[in-house]
Amino acid sequence: MEKRANELDYVFVDTPGQIEIFTWSASGAIITEAFASTFPTIITYMVDTPRSTNPVTFMSNMLYACSILYKTRLPLLLVFNKIDVAQHQFAVEVGSIIYKVQQTTIFVMSCV
Repeated sequence: MEKRANELDYVFVDTPGQIEIFTWSASGAIITEAFASTFPTIITYMVDTPRSTNPVTFMSNMLYACSILYKTRLPLLLVFNKIDVAQHQFAVEVGSIIYKVQQTTIFVMSCV
């Protein structure tokens, strides 16, 4: 990839195996760090939208995404797939609420 870096705008790498094993294994850390030290790197976490309409599954996905964010310390992009099969509005609403809470917290902290 280094040889062709000037020819490419983006490279998507689908990591092998289960995400739990990849994220928490030594080899997963080596691969992730190798990319991050050489190229601008963003972790993409794919969420199965139809399964995530269940609040427990949705929160499980969000907590797992947070654990990946803190483990890798890289920017994280949540991608909700299969939105043609299941509505994704619930995820947009939750994201909007989280954003509002974050903005309120920042405002309150700046007033202290």
